[in-house]
Amino acid sequence: METVFYEEKQMITGWIIGLIVTTTVGTIGLAAVLTEASQEAIPLPLAVGLIVFTILLTLNFCAMRTVVRKHEVYVRFGLLIPYYWQHIPLDQVRVHSPVTYRPLRDAGGWGIRFGKFDGRTTTFFNMRGNEGVFLDMEKHPYIIGSQDPKALARAIEKAR
Repeated sequence: METVFYEEKQMITGWIIGLIVTTTVGTIGLAAVLTEASQEAIPLPLAVGLIVFTILLTLNFCAMRTVVRKHEVYVRFGLLIPYYWQHIPLDQVRVHSPVTYRPLRDAGGWGIRFGKFDGRTTTFFNMRGNEGVFLDMEKHPYIIGSQDPKALARAIEKAR
């Protein structure tokens, strides 16, 4: 088993999850009411199954995991089922440092984003907050969002 120097799991803030779930359930509920009014009712088990599936799918898109191993930083999106992952080789990192950035202005929001940081096109991996670690790579820079960017930077230094 390879040594893990750092691991962090992040989810979007609770109120955003609540808003997404409420909107999803409300939309499905409205669709059920409208179909019942038109004499074509959705069977209750199907409606409940659709709601549960939609909530689980939504929660799956709201999680990010960062792992620092001996030769790489591994970033994965997906709570239950990974839908995106990236292995970033540490031997290609020229410089790394904790940074504060503006997710909306620099990257257009949270998640897997592309934007500008210090005038360079950068890939952003973030789920919440405005702090992370900037990885200046040989080809393309990254910012990995973190709730503890100093600890992430120390782990990267130790793993290198």
